[in-house]
Amino acid sequence: MSGMWSVMYWLFVTPVYWISAVWYRRMRSLTLGDWFVERYESKAIGVAYACSVVFFFMTYGAMMFTAIGKVAAPLLGDTMFGMQLQYTLLPFVAVVVITYGLLGGISAAYWTDLIQGICIIVLSVVLIPFGLSAVVDKFGNEGDGLMDAFRLMHEQLGDGAFTIIGGSAASEFPLYAIVSIVIINMIGIVLTPHFIVTGGGTAKSEWDARVGLVTGNFIKRFCTIGWVVTALIVSRCTAAT
Repeated sequence: MSGMWSVMYWLFVTPVYWISAVWYRRMRSLTLGDWFVERYESKAIGVAYACSVVFFFMTYGAMMFTAIGKVAAPLLGDTMFGMQLQYTLLPFVAVVVITYGLLGGISAAYWTDLIQGICIIVLSVVLIPFGLSAVVDKFGNEGDGLMDAFRLMHEQLGDGAFTIIGGSAASEFPLYAIVSIVIINMIGIVLTPHFIVTGGGTAKSEWDARVGLVTGNFIKRFCTIGWVVTALIVSRCTAAT
């Protein structure tokens, strides 16, 4: 369960957004590269930042496309139109994203984030009642309710699966790792290339920037709890088989 800290560490970074959102709102720059050029009167710094951004998005995009492939492969199979999935689906997704981004600009990005956000919220909770019901139906006794599914999962998976901080597995997150990651991201998040837009820079007012950024990220952290519960349900069913 402590594996949730791979994304939940943003919970402690989010309050910093109440301060940083105003910075981006007051910059009045399209990108951080533009701001560096204006602030330090050096095009070289802007170019250096732009080069670093290219490598950042290469890595960031690779992770996103890998995630798309992991989800799509079980649904569509390893091939599409007689070719490997990575040579058909992923280029198609890339072309669609680039096209609507160029044609719609920030407006297109906002609509995309809105639709994506609604889907994330719905999908984060919609599976839980069905999963809990399936656990009770398969492993419970007559008269057990949905909440008894947590007892059944705890009996099968043990205390280790419900440990919030640390754990017996080497991949889990001890307290010192969580603290270190939080500190690193508090410092690094303000220079993330896309954050000048999504971090409040395009908000109508400073209040909108603060409330939108902080509230949105807290909602995302709430959704993480849904992912954890879903993972526990899947682990219970897998362990039984």
